[in-house]
Amino acid sequence: MNDTLNDLNGMEILLVDDVPENLDVLRKMLGESGFTISVAPSGEIALNLVNQSKPDLILLDVMMLGIDGYEVCRRLKENDETRDIPVIFVTAKTETIDTVQGFLVGGVDYITKPFKFEEVLIRVKTQLKLSQTTMDLKRAIIALHDAMEDSAANKKTLAQTHSQLKMLLDSAGEGICGLDTNGDTTFVNPAAEKMLGYSKLELIGKPQHALIHHAYADGTPYPREQCHIYSAIKDGKIHQEFDEVFWRKDGTSFPVEYISRPILEEGEIKGAVITFSDISERKSIQAQLNQAQKMESIGQLAAGIAHEINTPLQFIGDNTYFLQNSFKALMNVQAKLKKVVEANEQGSVPAELFSDLEDAAKEADIDYLSEEVPLAISQSLDGMSRVSEIVKAMKSFSHPGSDEKILSNVNQAINTTLTVSRNEWKYVADVETDLDSGLPQVPLHPNEFNQVILNLVINAAHAIADVNKDQKSEKGKIFISTCKDGDYVEVRVRDTGGGVPEEIRTKIFDPFFTTKEVGKGTGQGLAITHSVIVDKHNGEIKLEVEEGKGSTFVIRLSLSDSLDNGTLP
Repeated sequence: MNDTLNDLNGMEILLVDDVPENLDVLRKMLGESGFTISVAPSGEIALNLVNQSKPDLILLDVMMLGIDGYEVCRRLKENDETRDIPVIFVTAKTETIDTVQGFLVGGVDYITKPFKFEEVLIRVKTQLKLSQTTMDLKRAIIALHDAMEDSAANKKTLAQTHSQLKMLLDSAGEGICGLDTNGDTTFVNPAAEKMLGYSKLELIGKPQHALIHHAYADGTPYPREQCHIYSAIKDGKIHQEFDEVFWRKDGTSFPVEYISRPILEEGEIKGAVITFSDISERKSIQAQLNQAQKMESIGQLAAGIAHEINTPLQFIGDNTYFLQNSFKALMNVQAKLKKVVEANEQGSVPAELFSDLEDAAKEADIDYLSEEVPLAISQSLDGMSRVSEIVKAMKSFSHPGSDEKILSNVNQAINTTLTVSRNEWKYVADVETDLDSGLPQVPLHPNEFNQVILNLVINAAHAIADVNKDQKSEKGKIFISTCKDGDYVEVRVRDTGGGVPEEIRTKIFDPFFTTKEVGKGTGQGLAITHSVIVDKHNGEIKLEVEEGKGSTFVIRLSLSDSLDNGTLP
């Protein structure tokens, strides 16, 4: 086995880069190490080459003209025939948010430019060995079942195959377990035991679903008939899930991605093999990515927020200065009046005291102050209220939030986000809201929902700005409405921009897809929006377009989850 793992000579590596110098460097490095090298100067050519001859590994540049590296990787992972080819990204970017992007679309590793030969070679060999181990495991499983068909004549082969399979199962870092057609566990490897907290004896012969897959992350029961693991037993197809949970013996859960592969003998389904990985670390990184994107948004909004705060502070300051001067004038009148009163108590008031009082009152303009002082106080209080509103909105928006859903006010979340983002849209659009005051609370991750609304509002503002860039005096409209529709709360965000062209409507929620100019968008906003609504809230989001007349994003959030969990009164 070790000899097999170490024998990497001749394995084919596809290099994808639109810079010839980079291809030359990598081709020389890896070619001298015994690998067979093929090259592609673009993402389009790479996809064609892979369909013709599948390489053992792909080194894929991120930033390319045409289809970028992220899109190439995404397409490879969507294809059953190319899904298992390991992809190492080659990038000049070093920020966490950039490297994580590659992992999220299916990359296994990344190499930064400029290249270090030792690092490139180690990373390439490591991923090739991991890939080879996985393929060996698959072949061993197939060989085991082939040997079982004639075990009496092939006891030695069966024993060898069984030994090889055991070695692979024991050394694999992923959890691996088998099911029979009833859904009972037939085997587990040590990695599965460790992750699940069950011993082999506690799992084998027991119904797997009831032990480790019986509920969703929020505790809601997961019906066995809807389980994708069992789907492989029912339809004989491979099923893969990227974001579910398994439950440990101690009652805690952890996020997993898994593949359920049917076991077939002469076309008959005999069970399934499940391979799963704990993706807690990846989820943590993704949460950090989402928070980083949120804080990036706040950073972009900072100047506008400062302006929004500065405006009320300015008239608070002006009014305070006015009130200070008014107070001095009134105190002067009060001092003159006091002298008149004291003189009157002594029996007579000299004429000059009346004259001084009259002059002070005239200088102070009592009638004017009686009108303007209350107005100045009212304006200052309104300004302080506005500043307080902005500060509270910022505090709410920037808070990292919780892993748990809480009953939340959707209308309040929308108003908070509009407050924070006002400077982003007020120069290009007027916002009109029609928020149902009787809307029930919805189980949400409120901070992530805030980010969704922000993404949609800023998207709408940019769409309007693009349409009206030659008509700077003309504002567009952004309409936001909420309503209850049966067991759903519906949120609609509509703009009067140019709409989304038909040819890209299917791509708008893809990670890193953007039509915006460089520096204006990363393609993350709508991808994160889709992930938050669909994956985290079990909701729906769709696009309605009347080309040339704007776009409408429709969000539907189910109330049934909260009712099922008894969290609503």
